[in-house]
Amino acid sequence: HMFDGATLTLGFIQCGVRHQRRKVVVRAHIGHVGDSLFALSSMPGRVAITPSHSVTHHQKDVEWIMDEYQRLNGEPCKRARHYLYTRSPFYGLSLTRALGDKNDLLIRKPEVKSYEAELNQAVMLFATDGMLQVEQPVKPQVNRVLQQIRTGKTVKVLGEEMEQKMDNVTLISVRYPPSPIYLKD
Repeated sequence: HMFDGATLTLGFIQCGVRHQRRKVVVRAHIGHVGDSLFALSSMPGRVAITPSHSVTHHQKDVEWIMDEYQRLNGEPCKRARHYLYTRSPFYGLSLTRALGDKNDLLIRKPEVKSYEAELNQAVMLFATDGMLQVEQPVKPQVNRVLQQIRTGKTVKVLGEEMEQKMDNVTLISVRYPPSPIYLKD
């Protein structure tokens, strides 16, 4: 039997001035493993999203896992839509990268990348896979959620609505004001 591990999306957020363009920007340094996600939108419709390390979306990782399983166990690993399995599709892997899987088969190396956007337009989102419907493209779903956050909907309300339709979900968002706030001493 194969069992998934835990996912992790970790961010270090910086705000600063780009001297060349004289723009105030937010920069997010993201480490990511699994099917939870980070998204940064600089304006409606433009979004950068971490890749999903799932069987559905990461074919290169799937091929490595299937070869490695064959090498270690002398038997092939099978694929059924969103899962890799050995004897029963009820006991399989849905992730290609995670932390702490039972069989030490998943790739543990995170993808690390930096994202940047103008501060006065930035909306960031950390979310678990419960936000997404598996059969739907990821980017339009994320854009829809980011647009709702832009218009003032809270992640608490969004999360409650999503849990009624799908898997459990955790959402964290950061939305910067339209202009920087300066405080007097």
